[in-house]
Amino acid sequence: MPTRILIDRGLRTPVYRQISDALRDQIRAGEIPDGERLPSERALAIELGVNRTTIVNAYDELSASGLVSGEVGRGTVVQAQPAFDAGQSDEGMAWSGLFAEQAGWESTMAMQELMESVTRDDVISVAVACASGDLFPVEAVRTLLNETLDAEGADAFRFAATQGIGRLREAIADLAGRRGVVVDPEQVMVTTGAQQAISMVASCLVGPGDLVAIETPCYTGAISVLRERGARLIGIPTDADGMRVDVLEQVLERNAVKMVFTMPNFSNPSGTVLSADRRRRLLEVTHRFRVPLVNDDVHGSVVLEGPPPPPLAAAGPSDHVITIDSLPKVFISGLRIGWITAAPELIRRAVLVKQSADMSSATLEQELAARVLETGLLRTHLDHVLPRYRERRDLMIDALQRHCGEVLIPN
Repeated sequence: MPTRILIDRGLRTPVYRQISDALRDQIRAGEIPDGERLPSERALAIELGVNRTTIVNAYDELSASGLVSGEVGRGTVVQAQPAFDAGQSDEGMAWSGLFAEQAGWESTMAMQELMESVTRDDVISVAVACASGDLFPVEAVRTLLNETLDAEGADAFRFAATQGIGRLREAIADLAGRRGVVVDPEQVMVTTGAQQAISMVASCLVGPGDLVAIETPCYTGAISVLRERGARLIGIPTDADGMRVDVLEQVLERNAVKMVFTMPNFSNPSGTVLSADRRRRLLEVTHRFRVPLVNDDVHGSVVLEGPPPPPLAAAGPSDHVITIDSLPKVFISGLRIGWITAAPELIRRAVLVKQSADMSSATLEQELAARVLETGLLRTHLDHVLPRYRERRDLMIDALQRHCGEVLIPN
């Protein structure tokens, strides 16, 4: 299939978005007909001279817009649009183009390639939230680890309760309280990283064919989980102030949406922060329509400038909010401790799901994480390393400006 895609690296529009926009225009103009198979990610990446992950992100955009779907054995295929048309937003986005069927494994494979890149000594990956090892608090953690083993002995290596050890859940509840959100330890479930938390929540709320509203662009790992559940994705556009809640409200008025997924603080990959007004409105709208709001807040504490944004759950009615969080990646990236805070009913369901996945998260890591929170080591470490990451960010931006001309990473 011939493609007409011109990439202008002088534009502030990301390359993946330029590619998805070009393909979208051709599909809607009928130049690429329904049922046509798009080139494989690898083939199109070679043709355009870009990284394969760029093509995966472009295809994800098309999938979230309902223009393509992944089919086993066929790849990415242009799909027929739904017969109904529920109107358009003020930006001309057809609602009939927002629906996507379950796609294949493109995002999963992209995540695998990205994770493999962080293990290479010859690569400095800026595509994965992986901290610099030279800034890990190795000696401080060694001290806490020794204290843990001295105090717990062999018990540190036993199985833990599926919901997580009580000491860590209490520390997580205390952390939420200091951030302005009242949480009971019974509303907390410990997971093996935030990615597992997303999977647990999706397993509780979403089944094949269910509609899920996601901000777009959206975290690839969340898209992979939702596709694996067989969900149909509705892409909600974002701008400089985060998710367009006005568009989401229109979607909820017309569709039986099972879940809304958002990253209000430093969204991945756009980096946007949801404005205060939209936070209040997002909580009000989703509460009114009785739709679970999944708040992925894993980047909320990693603030390079200014005060940290307030927790989403503190902005309004929040009994329907499910928050996903973890120890920040800038602490120790490989310490796989995440958690879910939600209503007790959801937690009980999530515990049953986790029992079928891995029974419980590692006890030793949980004991260590509890001490990290209790001793204040996390806050001390963030105060130490965030200025250094700010310096490194500035150096990278300066290098891009000097060596790449007008090619800049969009804000």
